[in-house]
Amino acid sequence: MEGFQIIWYNRSFRSLQILSFLSTFANVVWVAAFIYIFVDEVLQVSEAWWGYINTSFFVGLLVGASVCMKLEQYFQMNFRKWLLLSSIIIAVVMLGFSINTWPFMALVLSAAFGFVTQLQGILMVSWIQVRADEQMLAKIYSAQEVLNGVAFVVATLLVGYVADFMAIQFVFIGASILLGITACYLLYERKNFTKTLH
Repeated sequence: MEGFQIIWYNRSFRSLQILSFLSTFANVVWVAAFIYIFVDEVLQVSEAWWGYINTSFFVGLLVGASVCMKLEQYFQMNFRKWLLLSSIIIAVVMLGFSINTWPFMALVLSAAFGFVTQLQGILMVSWIQVRADEQMLAKIYSAQEVLNGVAFVVATLLVGYVADFMAIQFVFIGASILLGITACYLLYERKNFTKTLH
């Protein structure tokens, strides 16, 4: 329970957890089953494109991690700006992916989504590592895993239910709207974060 208390009573940790919780809800659309339906109904290409989209997403993750390593000092000095920008870009890219019907553009947007998601994730983890006591990190991360795990399970069931009654494209658009709300929330809470990481 101590990890939950630390997150709740530290305003910046709480803001990041709400961001993570809402993002987990929205990002559940990237589960293979939903992507497969999107490929079939929206892109109208073969199931092989499900694999291509997943691959491009993970390429984006790898490139994002590499860029963060190369520009570590830059992101540390512009922490708050990029935390906010990454949230906005994620919402815009998700919307673009949702309304796009061109298969090759879907690959580009999927890679872009992976890239910016990785950047945001690294910034969030870095903030907690710098701001939390070393002895508390394991408790904080454990609490986060529980909360995000619950969000993922509930979101998967909810999105699966909604997808039975609604076109998959509208499900993705709904996810992009939720990510937009998340970005607005973070903009409102930006005062809880310093401009630089340290």
